[in-house]
Amino acid sequence: MNRRSFLAGTVPAALGVRSAHAQRLPVVGWLSYATAAAAAGSRAIFLEGMAENGYLPGRTFTLEERYADERIDRVADLARSLAEQPANAIATYGAAVKSTLDAIKTVPVLYSFSGDPVDAGFAASLTRPGRNASGVSYLSAELNGKRIELLREFMPRLQTLAVLANPDHPGEGRDMAVCRLTAASLDLGLVYYPARNRSEMESAFDRMPAANVGAIMALSDIVTVQNRVWIANAAARLRVPVIASWAIFARSGFLFSYGPKVEEVHRQLARQVERVLKGADPATLPIEQPVRFELVINAKTAGQYAIAIPPAIFARADEIIE
Repeated sequence: MNRRSFLAGTVPAALGVRSAHAQRLPVVGWLSYATAAAAAGSRAIFLEGMAENGYLPGRTFTLEERYADERIDRVADLARSLAEQPANAIATYGAAVKSTLDAIKTVPVLYSFSGDPVDAGFAASLTRPGRNASGVSYLSAELNGKRIELLREFMPRLQTLAVLANPDHPGEGRDMAVCRLTAASLDLGLVYYPARNRSEMESAFDRMPAANVGAIMALSDIVTVQNRVWIANAAARLRVPVIASWAIFARSGFLFSYGPKVEEVHRQLARQVERVLKGADPATLPIEQPVRFELVINAKTAGQYAIAIPPAIFARADEIIE
């Protein structure tokens, strides 16, 4: 064999080895209900979590991204397109979770979800999901009680609290049970306003003055997140402060937020994906719950309502928005 023939045979072979190597990289699907721009922060934190576990896109795994551009009707088709890659695992979160799980029955799906996965029908139990999906649940019903206790420290004379919540959100019943129990222990009146959409929110705010509501707590889900600025403005028109669980609410004009540190939840999601890539079965992979929490206070909003921030709470805050 002459040298030219030898090289002609070895170059394609070498290319074939590299091609085979590329094909052997595990494929991780990233599926978001949001636009690519809106999801950029979540994506970046997720990838940081993957890197912390030794997974780098393009080097140790292939990342396939899909964005529904806030059209829930697109999620199922996008999920199926990832399954057809085929993806070794699909990571999703928030509003996209239910449609993804409805569409995908075999490829492992790892999710972060603000509600209770068991109540939602996503899992048989938190310890043994029993299907092709596991992940992280933001749900910490007991934190609703802590938020009400913090609010009473901000407003010692508060008499009536409104709770604005989506009754269709999985786990809402447990959330409300904790709210009612805590309010009763503080001799605080509580009025529940179910709201599935903006129209029902408008109706709720129209009724609040008649109940002499002195503050509002919005339970966090996709409905309140999408309407958070509207809620803050509507509460301001009533001269009533509003609180919630995630920092995005405090940064949108709520008095304070106390709840899971969302960035850490996305890192937990990355760790769940890493476990599946290493062979874990999602059916037996326990669903995790938040491990880090944060208190974010909007001092500007407090000033607008002439609410003094208690020094002890000020000292404990993770972030103060001036």
